[in-house]
Amino acid sequence: MGPEPLRDEEEEEEEEDGAAPRRSRFVKKDGHCNVEFVNLGEKSQRYLGDLFTTCVDARWRWLALLFSLAFVLSWLLFGLAFWLVAALHGDLGPPPGPRPPCFTQVTGLLGAFLLSLETQTSIGYGARSVTEECPAAVLAVVLQCVAGCLLDAFLLGAVMAKMAKPKKRNQTLLFSRCRTPGFSPRLWEGRGD
Repeated sequence: MGPEPLRDEEEEEEEEDGAAPRRSRFVKKDGHCNVEFVNLGEKSQRYLGDLFTTCVDARWRWLALLFSLAFVLSWLLFGLAFWLVAALHGDLGPPPGPRPPCFTQVTGLLGAFLLSLETQTSIGYGARSVTEECPAAVLAVVLQCVAGCLLDAFLLGAVMAKMAKPKKRNQTLLFSRCRTPGFSPRLWEGRGD
């Protein structure tokens, strides 16, 4: 359903004394967040529902593991796609006749994985590269470039947000007994209104 403020013991005592009931604060005077989430779905569904915030809130070791695994899985997935394109084109068997291969120097799954790694990390092609023989191979390279950019943006954004996230922010939200915010007529001086 949503956040609801918890009831304070002080407020319950005031209500018993006959005084008018006071509303609970969402943030207490000491900075403690006075919120309890109720009627929410399963915990894992909430985590997967907002994956970016889950990554930002995760411990550094889990974020580093996710970061590494995401890239390795991306390279493997597109390596398999390159290998499949080469296999369907007939490039993995004996050397082809006059027909050029879809990929140069890709003779197996390891070569396809290395091509995928070279494509996504932009380290440049050596002897291994895509040719214009197969439109499917060119499409696979384009899809990997787009997917790699999205993966970079998501993971680097999560790392930057985690680095910029202040620790224990609720302890900096304190209420003072000396000052309260209010309107000052001096704010409007000199505006020419």
